[in-house]
Amino acid sequence: MIPTGWHRTLLLVMLLVVAAAPAARSEPRNLVITDELQLGLAEMFMVEGEYYRAITEYKKFLYFFPDAEHTGYVQLQIGMAYYHGGECPQAIDAFSKVRQHYPSGQFAAAAFYEGVCRSRLKNFQAAQDSFARVIAYDPASPQAADALAGMSLSAIDREDWEGSRQTLQRLADNYPDLPRGAAARDALPLLEEVADRPRKSPVVAGTMSALIPGSGQAYAGRYRDGLTAFLINGLFIAGTAVAIDQENYPVAALVGGVGLPFYLGNIYGAADAARRWNLSLVQDVRRELAIRLDYRF
Repeated sequence: MIPTGWHRTLLLVMLLVVAAAPAARSEPRNLVITDELQLGLAEMFMVEGEYYRAITEYKKFLYFFPDAEHTGYVQLQIGMAYYHGGECPQAIDAFSKVRQHYPSGQFAAAAFYEGVCRSRLKNFQAAQDSFARVIAYDPASPQAADALAGMSLSAIDREDWEGSRQTLQRLADNYPDLPRGAAARDALPLLEEVADRPRKSPVVAGTMSALIPGSGQAYAGRYRDGLTAFLINGLFIAGTAVAIDQENYPVAALVGGVGLPFYLGNIYGAADAARRWNLSLVQDVRRELAIRLDYRF
């Protein structure tokens, strides 16, 4: 149904001709919009990437032709327009309506893209549930293999490495003849190898920097930050110690008071550096797996 090339041109010409044609015998002539013409107009905006204008025309279709044959498809397209426009909450609402009211032909696609949107919103458990609906409803649909790939990536987002590996194995076993199934089989060693990669403990990093400022940052791979923290805190500690040794307690209190936030910040920064190390590991593995699976949603 998507008008392309000369179809779009023909559609616009038809609209202009009907609208501009002179009235026969001076009788008024009205433009008659059929369901196919309305759908074609909405599809034209969709193809051109004018998603919000497409949504308006799709909604007009549902308003003027509520009993038409393509209502389920149109509701799905509304969700897709919101999805491509980056409006995930509205897309989820549209896809949910498709699942509830038009389950026969569009359920798998609606449930899959609902899962993609929920994953983008970092609602990973809800994303897993949406992907699982696709597989349970129609395991033979093209979206079922996509859903398993999405489930594997969503598990990585939750740092559930074993869950991701099991889902990837399921994808490889259930769809061995599909390119994505073969890619999943080839990607399994990636998850097995990442399980052996070292993680950084925020508690250990913070404790190290509490004992020796900057050492926790170095432990987390942030050597320049570690050196900076060591020098700054070292100066404050040395200044406080010298003032105490000279029994100049007011100066010692002043220097120590000014240096205390830097010391506490050094501890927090070390713990945060460890968390960032682990997060970068998750992001790197997720990105690599998505590339291998050709998952572009």
